Amino acid sequence: MKKILLLLALACSLSLTAQTTLRVTRGNGHIHEVFTATTEDMTFQATATGTGTSLTIGTITYDVKDITSITIGEETIADGTVNVTYNTDGTADVVIAGNIAPYLTTSVNGQDVVIESLATYTDVITYNLTGTATDGSFEMEGKNNTILNLNGVSITSSDTAAINIHNGKHCTINVSGTNTFIDGATGGQKGAFFCNGHATFTGDGTINITGNARHGYRSDEYTIFSSDFTGNFNVLASASDAMNVQQYLSIENGTFTLSGNIGDGIDVGINNDPTKELNGQLFISGGTINANATSVDTKAIKSDSCLTITGGTFNINVTGNGCKGFKAGTDFRINNGTINMTVSGGSYEYTLADGTEDAARCQGIRSDADFYLAGDATTHPTFNITNTSSDDHTYGIRVKGWLYYTAAALSASGFNTKDAKWTSGQAKKLDSITF
Repeated sequence: MKKILLLLALACSLSLTAQTTLRVTRGNGHIHEVFTATTEDMTFQATATGTGTSLTIGTITYDVKDITSITIGEETIADGTVNVTYNTDGTADVVIAGNIAPYLTTSVNGQDVVIESLATYTDVITYNLTGTATDGSFEMEGKNNTILNLNGVSITSSDTAAINIHNGKHCTINVSGTNTFIDGATGGQKGAFFCNGHATFTGDGTINITGNARHGYRSDEYTIFSSDFTGNFNVLASASDAMNVQQYLSIENGTFTLSGNIGDGIDVGINNDPTKELNGQLFISGGTINANATSVDTKAIKSDSCLTITGGTFNINVTGNGCKGFKAGTDFRINNGTINMTVSGGSYEYTLADGTEDAARCQGIRSDADFYLAGDATTHPTFNITNTSSDDHTYGIRVKGWLYYTAAALSASGFNTKDAKWTSGQAKKLDSITF
């Protein structure tokens, strides 16, 4: 009763001037809303009823019994911002700017943080993540675009994804410092770092991911690593693919090291919605990718549709039987970049459901449709593919369709026709190739 009376006295008499802030702490003491006075005094209203007492601040009405403290100060938090800090004592603090507090539902359970915005809220929300969670997670839900700033945060979960983005909209992910994400092996999540929406990565920091349940990184729609991403993206281990992206993936910059993956290194799939643009395509125009294909019949880099390379450096080892370095579901197109690859795997023989025998062949580059080798004597791709396999069916390059090439690119690129295979007569020289 004393607590309620004190809060009522404060609410009825307090007047905040410009630059003054009011922090309301509620729930388990780890959710804080910060209200800032602007051009005029803040107003408050307290109401006592037969069932309890409420306190209204702006448009938010609190049940007084849920409030643990109210403090006055000069705290600074930008409008539209949420700060999440994972503490060393096994807790997490969430600080919310007052202008968006009415539109968010927040839950903090230990170091598991879930924040959901109202479906009607359409403005951008910025989330800042810092600290270390030894058994926690971050989950974001809603229908609005977001900015996620990873500021040297480390999150390990025992039973779910470390990062869960469920907005279904665009999320700009800014990376600074070293950030670590590890999921729980027993959860049903698709990835240790999961995004249901469109993700664009920027920044100069490092991301380290361990996917114990399934994929390391998983996106249900497109992902872009922009030219502004100059950092490192490392998948240290994954029970399936290191990176699994639906719709399309575009890599413009950055250094990617994909290791310990049981499945593919990069797998770009076709989204269930056939109207999605660039469905199943992979575009690489810069950066460095270090990837391996070691498990039986896996791929270091794979797309269900067209695979286009216009730059970048690739360091790839293909050691597993039936594995591929690159696998394009349709066309493989290249006009620049450097491919350093060692191929040593053999064939993988298996029995189909109808009882017939089949085999998956180990190949450095596999195109299920046409292969476009573009460029000139100055700007062209460079192939350094070494085939050390003793299997007669292992090729550096295997083309199921036509090989289209410019003479300058063929002679300058190191494309080894002795270690490449395509159907006889299905090669055509063109004066130029653009894509």
